[in-house]
Amino acid sequence: MYSILQYAKKRYPTDTHIFVTNDGDFEHEDVYKTADKNKLNKYLESQIENITSFVKKHGTFSDWFFFLGKKEPFLYKSIKKMNDIKAIYVLDSNMGYLPAGVEKGQVEITCMVQFKFNVIVEVTKYAWPQRLPIGVDKDSEMLKSTFLPMQSEMVDEEIERSVQINGQIIVDNQYNFFDLKLTNIVGF
Repeated sequence: MYSILQYAKKRYPTDTHIFVTNDGDFEHEDVYKTADKNKLNKYLESQIENITSFVKKHGTFSDWFFFLGKKEPFLYKSIKKMNDIKAIYVLDSNMGYLPAGVEKGQVEITCMVQFKFNVIVEVTKYAWPQRLPIGVDKDSEMLKSTFLPMQSEMVDEEIERSVQINGQIIVDNQYNFFDLKLTNIVGF
């Protein structure tokens, strides 16, 4: 079942999926909690201001986090100032089990939240390497033209990134949610 769910989330993330079985799988508590994910997502959406406040207070941000996979040749970007952070929506959530000794009625959660970051970015542009005529000292000419910045400017930019947040939820036997305690931010 979990393999099918993972495939459905990756391949068809916005579609509705129906899983049918006649072997009693739906009676297992893990399946009940997974099927109840819509309820968890709605609860987390209602807590979006608390989640945003937690990330603002405890999050640390790096250039690597913002620009991973967005490398442009001869262009370097670095974050100079964080203006604002806003949670857009909950992408995914999961409920698990807390270690032994934790008070009954608490459940571990992990959620992915899409955030919009408004940042000031310093963009430094470098020269394209030139084609050199035969006989010119290639190494020194390439060094001069490639690694010296042509220009640098500050740009106001909005960047969207997903952040994984771990926490604890206090619930009753029917998984009605009463309180949310966020404990960790992953991915920075």
